Order: sequence, then C-alpha cells, then structure tokens
Amino acid sequence: MLGCQASEVIPVSAKTGEGVEKILEAIVERIPSPSGDKNKPLQALVFDSVYNPFRGIETYFRIINGSIKKHQKIKFVATNKTYIADEVGTLNLKQTQKPEIFAGDVGYLITGIKDAKEVKVGDLIEIKYLEKSDKFKVLQIPVTKSTPKSKMAEFVEQV
Repeated sequence: MLGCQASEVIPVSAKTGEGVEKILEAIVERIPSPSGDKNKPLQALVFDSVYNPFRGIETYFRIINGSIKKHQKIKFVATNKTYIADEVGTLNLKQTQKPEIFAGDVGYLITGIKDAKEVKVGDLIEIKYLEKSDKFKVLQIPVTKSTPKSKMAEFVEQV
C-alpha cells in the first residue's frame, strides 16, 4: 500500500466477510463528514449527468453550501442558463425524491434539459435570483381562510 503505515492496513476478505466490520468502522472514524453551511447561498458542483429519454438530462451534483428545493429557479454558471428544478433528491442505492436537499448531500436534479451540452462536469449550480429584467413580480399577499375574495382582487389590481 502506498501512503500509509503497515499498521494502518486492515486485512479484509470479501469471500469470507472477515474485516468488513473493521473497514466500516475505520471509514466512520477516518473520513470526515461533509462540511458546508445550509444557510449560505446555494453552491453545488456537477460531477456527472446521464440522459433519460423520458425525463431529459439527470444532473448529479454535490451541494457544497445552501440547499435546493423542488420548483426553485436555478442557474448553471458555465452556460449561464436557467431552469426550474422539476425534481430534486438524494442519490443512495437509488434516487430518493425529496422536497429539499442540503449542504453535504449528493443529489440529482431533473429540469427537462434535453441537450447534454448544457450540463458540464465541473459546472456550478446556483439559485437564480430575480432581476429587474424579469417580467413578473413576487407578491406576499396575507391571505387567511376568512379573507374575502374582494380583498384578494385588490392585491391583483395593484400589480
């Protein structure tokens, strides 16, 4: 083995199962858990993508900081293209769909991209924030069960 002491080597046999428990314990002890801050803006690193004929490009990434939610507007930095996150989830032995994933997670993203050239390995994914050129407004309308429809119409007219 290169780069380690003989005393650090754990004997293991896939055939008999000897040493498997020790390997798993060593992984937990020696490899640090992912770092990152879920409260910072999204920074996700693309490490792979695959084409699915029904869903388009499935982008695989690791979240360095922040989080990403389903239906959130995201931007691929290298191509400067924006998309809506139609589906997000984590990668385990299979894809696990979730409403939001956080810093340290390894996940997948479905956006409906059909051209593989639009997703580049090593690209960063960020949240696309509203700009003056965007043609819509976001309103926070205080609505309760008892809010009359006429009051909601007033908010719409203000736009």
